[in-house]
Amino acid sequence: MTKSIKTSDFLAIVVFLIFCMFFLTFICQQEKTIIIRENDCNYNSNCECLKYEYSPSIGQQGILSTCTVCSCSVGLCNPKYLFETSTYSNENMYNTPTTVPTTRYTTIPTTTPTTIKSSNCVDAAFIVYSSTYNADERTLYIIVDNRRSVDLFLEDLYIFYSNNQISTKPINKLLRVGEVIQLNMSDVKEGFTSMKIKTNCPDVFVDFIPTMISQKIITLLGATCSNNVLLIVLRNDGTKTIASSDIKILVNNVDRSTAYSGLFPLNVGSSNAGSNSSTLGGLSGSTNLLITSPSNSVRVTVWC
Repeated sequence: MTKSIKTSDFLAIVVFLIFCMFFLTFICQQEKTIIIRENDCNYNSNCECLKYEYSPSIGQQGILSTCTVCSCSVGLCNPKYLFETSTYSNENMYNTPTTVPTTRYTTIPTTTPTTIKSSNCVDAAFIVYSSTYNADERTLYIIVDNRRSVDLFLEDLYIFYSNNQISTKPINKLLRVGEVIQLNMSDVKEGFTSMKIKTNCPDVFVDFIPTMISQKIITLLGATCSNNVLLIVLRNDGTKTIASSDIKILVNNVDRSTAYSGLFPLNVGSSNAGSNSSTLGGLSGSTNLLITSPSNSVRVTVWC
């Protein structure tokens, strides 16, 4: 015997189904407005960049690229969306959320609904392949290598000094997977103890100490003093010719450079001997001699 469904029960079921339909429609509509953050296509496991476009970067630091077609998995009803844009936004470079209108998305069918996660930096890493500092030019040369499977954005260089001071220089360069690039940082004050490069991934950074490059190294081969005459022998152990304007010669803390101008120019690998061309004024006993160049300095005590 078949039991009939009451009209009231049928109406209740219909109302419930209509409510569920409207509820799901509301949820789906809400999920079509998505927050896109910088490099979601590179660092979010639920996003994939399908097309890149090169654009000018901030501060004329080089050329960066931005993703123009990004596919992200989101939502319950239409779980896959295609984000398309040709506009390069500076704020996106610094992980500033940008709300993208629903009209910018195209639905892509998928069978595995997932949810958006924050940018994934777990697999990100890079190394400083080499770093050298030219004291004469006050320039830092760095070569960095991305050896992992995630693109990185190099943000800033931090320079630490022994007097607890920190100097920060912007880098603002994209380091792609498998890419090796050179960074040239000018006007870097010497006297630093270490350096750090930080990226858009908070836990991905590198500490390093650059190798010093000295182009005008002076070596004191000998110094003798007799009868108010101070004879010194200098050699150029650098890679550039040393001119008289490059050198300071101090005798007992008094600048006597002009008295030894005949020693220069001093060519690479060569040595010259010379004595003071003018009186140094009553040298006797212990005499302090300090010679400085752009790359180093030498201090000795001579008995007169």
